[in-house]
Amino acid sequence: MEKAFMRDVSEEIIELGSSLKETDTLESITSRFYAIMRSYNIKQGRKSGNGGAILCDNPEWVMCSIMLNTLVSDWFDWENINSVPEDLQV
Repeated sequence: MEKAFMRDVSEEIIELGSSLKETDTLESITSRFYAIMRSYNIKQGRKSGNGGAILCDNPEWVMCSIMLNTLVSDWFDWENINSVPEDLQV
């Protein structure tokens, strides 16, 4: 069951990454990411034993966050390579 669950989450994050457009903002991307996390009830972590800190130790959150960061970074790199103004190229 857990494997299928993470597969579904991963597919949604991949879809988010593959649908990025030049007009997307960091706010719109993170908003969509948080909506996915909410729909699967994936929390960032938990409060520490004394309640004074938030521990970002939920493996599902960490995997999803890394996946999103990689997709956004790849998209940004691709956009940057292909949208450099002509006067700044070689």
